[in-house]
Amino acid sequence: AGDELEMSSAEGLAEALYEMLQLVASVAFRGDEEAMSLGAIVRRARAHLGLAVDEVHFHPSIPARKLQGAMSVHASRLLPGESVAVLYDDTLLGSGADGWIITPFRLAWRNTFEGASQLKWTQLDPSRVEVVEGAVVVHGEEISMVKDELAPGVVSLLQELATLSRMRGGG
Repeated sequence: AGDELEMSSAEGLAEALYEMLQLVASVAFRGDEEAMSLGAIVRRARAHLGLAVDEVHFHPSIPARKLQGAMSVHASRLLPGESVAVLYDDTLLGSGADGWIITPFRLAWRNTFEGASQLKWTQLDPSRVEVVEGAVVVHGEEISMVKDELAPGVVSLLQELATLSRMRGGG
């Protein structure tokens, strides 16, 4: 009986902790009009980018190693608990440290041998996202991609997400 009581106490503590973390996350995001749902972003990304691209990963199936690599680069720019909806890995060895991520709040990227950058959806002007010589260019900054055939789909996805953010009152 003592073991059962100890187990139920541990389970209760785990549930309470989970609920507390959910509450903290909801308070952190409350009132932030720019947030879009992960599911909506993933559906749009799959429509624009397709399903069978080795370098593109969608929530909730982003490999842990790649997500950890991307988060090590972008964590200081993200809100606590901010989830990644889409990850493009532009690294040779698959670490996820170079490439781009899309979250409900922003686009973040890092090109090889460069510093990390990000734009919130509210800051991203859809008319300043384009394909230039096979590369994605956002507000005059190139986002390098080995898979340059994805550039038109990436541009149309970013333009759509930025437009949706503006329509929701985020920009």
